[in-house]
Amino acid sequence: MAHKDWTIDDWKRVVWSDETKINIFNSDERTWTWIRSGESLKPHHVKMTVKHGGGNIMLWSAITYAGVGWMCKINGNMDKTLYKEILEDELERTIEYGTNKLGLERHQVVFQHDNDPKHTVGQNTSQTSTRFDVIVF
Repeated sequence: MAHKDWTIDDWKRVVWSDETKINIFNSDERTWTWIRSGESLKPHHVKMTVKHGGGNIMLWSAITYAGVGWMCKINGNMDKTLYKEILEDELERTIEYGTNKLGLERHQVVFQHDNDPKHTVGQNTSQTSTRFDVIVF
């Protein structure tokens, strides 16, 4: 609740970030369809599948009040080293874009991440928090 009293201007300083996996076909989650009792199954009730899922792509990106930030494709598994590289490249570009567009100074930026262990491991936490404030959601 540390941020419950923030103003709109306070929230405008936040750079929101996350990773996501986009599947070529369908999601990883189980899906359901509902039909009425006595109703027959229709083609639109059935989801086609592809053996082995058809592939996917992992992405990291950020958004600011000023708009969409930089995005990068994550090849392989994200670890603390790759995350550090993303912070040094895509996050830096996003902050530069956001501060220019919003008229902010760099020290006013607040970076958000979701407290995933690779985000908080030693080198990433200390290097990130010395450059700007960090909030965790």
